[in-house]
Amino acid sequence: VALEHRAAELPRLFAEIQNGGTLAAYAEAVRQVAAETGVPVADVYAEWARLLADGVDTDGMLANGLNHPTADAHAIPAQLLLQLVAESQSAQS
Repeated sequence: VALEHRAAELPRLFAEIQNGGTLAAYAEAVRQVAAETGVPVADVYAEWARLLADGVDTDGMLANGLNHPTADAHAIPAQLLLQLVAESQSAQS
């Protein structure tokens, strides 16, 4: 298959992975492993799902319209990580 034909399939494939349950299944598996091992999770998938449920245009938060967050959207995982660090510090005090 020519490169341009494979590239033309990327939007459909990304949408299928994101909206067809594959990405949700991976996110759930990460949550389960984290719970079993006692490791905290910065659950970016859940945060994006919450934003979508709140009416935020999460597709508009993708720089390439497919799968790469805008500069502003990169703040989401950073904020989640900072929250986990703060919670960890509070628990140790």
